[in-house]
Amino acid sequence: MTLKEKIRRQIGKHPEGEVFILDDLKFEKKDRPSVTAIVSLFKSEGMIKSAGKGMYYRPKVSFLGVDPISQKSLIEYYLRAYDGYLSGNYAYNHMGLTEQVPSIVTIATESPRRILKFSTFAITFTKAYASNKKYGEKVLRILDAAKDAENIPGTTKYDICRNLQKIISLLSNEEKDSLFHAALNYPPGTRYTVAGMVSDEHASQLLDSIRPDTLRKLEHAN
Repeated sequence: MTLKEKIRRQIGKHPEGEVFILDDLKFEKKDRPSVTAIVSLFKSEGMIKSAGKGMYYRPKVSFLGVDPISQKSLIEYYLRAYDGYLSGNYAYNHMGLTEQVPSIVTIATESPRRILKFSTFAITFTKAYASNKKYGEKVLRILDAAKDAENIPGTTKYDICRNLQKIISLLSNEEKDSLFHAALNYPPGTRYTVAGMVSDEHASQLLDSIRPDTLRKLEHAN
């Protein structure tokens, strides 16, 4: 079987409408230039389409014509590519904290990138304050929501904190410990907010981690 046929078969098994890159294909390192040329040929023939620089997908054809690439596939690709996790109002909607469905998807990552705009939505990147591999996405989304509580649309900070407290109460003891340790990486304002939602022991340690002058300002503001 020729290299071209091997690559054609691999691409043919990839789900329609889902993003793939060269590294998703199996081939020897020495064949990379040839595979790049083969993929470019398949693109010119219409077998695959470009989803962005170095990104491709098999178009799905319906009676309406060629369906656009799925939002889910693009989000999953960038989550994987930048080793991030979903945050922002898109995630807060899925957490039940707001009923507003944003057209902007936010990915938290250690190295934020420029905004990516597509036909029906956009992807923005924000700073991840802690490692999602170490602490878990669920815990970090809770902390992100506490950080953004004043700016989440269609609700109030009071309601956000009340709902987050309910979510925290359902966490396992291991997850609660992860929440506490991850919170120490967040700004003082977030630590202060989270202190009002956790056990007395964790709350005391979070408050002790804030400089006295900063803590007085936060207490005065709240």
